[in-house]
Amino acid sequence: MKVIRNINNNVALCIDSKGKEVIVFGKGIGFSKVPCEIPLNKIERTFYDLDNQYISLLNDLSSESLKIADIVVNYAIEKLNCELNSNLIFNIADHIDFAIERYRKNIKMSLSIFNDIEHLYDAEMEVGKYALDVIYNVARVRLPEEEAACIALNIINSEYNLHK
Repeated sequence: MKVIRNINNNVALCIDSKGKEVIVFGKGIGFSKVPCEIPLNKIERTFYDLDNQYISLLNDLSSESLKIADIVVNYAIEKLNCELNSNLIFNIADHIDFAIERYRKNIKMSLSIFNDIEHLYDAEMEVGKYALDVIYNVARVRLPEEEAACIALNIINSEYNLHK
């Protein structure tokens, strides 16, 4: 895999053997001088056909929130037993970064549809609650339960937008 642009320490834009652009995740792959070849065994995850808006967003996302989002999305796929839009990891990572920022600034949020989400989408809500535990374990930030519903909404939208 040929790295053509480093995005951060653990993320790079690459060209695969067929000439297609791909975003790759892997510990320390963004430290290499561009252009360079990286062995496939260093790549932990790949993303093809990523919207350009997400590529630019990667510059702003913390590696911690990407790690959390990766764990949560993998759990969601297993728990919900379905495919999810490949952009979900970036949506959740962006949400986590912003939620942690709000928390640290003591900005409170109210979600009027919280009970509706909890009642209508119990499996997605369970994933959202799982995400709060992962956020606490990785970032040591205990976010309010409303954030679980926001993460559930991201998952619901991902299920709906899978084939768009």
